[in-house]
Amino acid sequence: MESHLARQRRSRGKLHRFVKSMVGNLTNLVAQRGPYEEHAEYLHYGILDLLYQLSFRLRRRARQQCFLDYVKVIRMVLERSSIPILHWKATDLWNRILLLGEKDDTCYGNEADREAIAYWSREHLDAVESKKNSKLYSVSVAN
Repeated sequence: MESHLARQRRSRGKLHRFVKSMVGNLTNLVAQRGPYEEHAEYLHYGILDLLYQLSFRLRRRARQQCFLDYVKVIRMVLERSSIPILHWKATDLWNRILLLGEKDDTCYGNEADREAIAYWSREHLDAVESKKNSKLYSVSVAN
């Protein structure tokens, strides 16, 4: 996730986009696989969604270590990505972790990451998934 988000942050010039488009169109003609499309956010969104889905399967004893990494990924996405849908999915996962933390009576992730997420969320209220919406999909909790 870190290496992909780092590449996304770099601004691309017109020449780079043109060359990339031409290469994509050329490989499309050679492979004859349909229209050329590249959506880097699909991979990032898929990773966040996978983490969200796995959060329902984690046992209580495994949550402390797993959520330490989850919270780092959430912080990284919020700070390094400029794509709103990734912010919503990351904050949806964050809301899920907070809900489990309340249930387990613990705080998951390290303090610096939690504070950074809270600060980012306060500064970007329009890009945060509401806790109310997140709870609508929290059907069950693994023990």
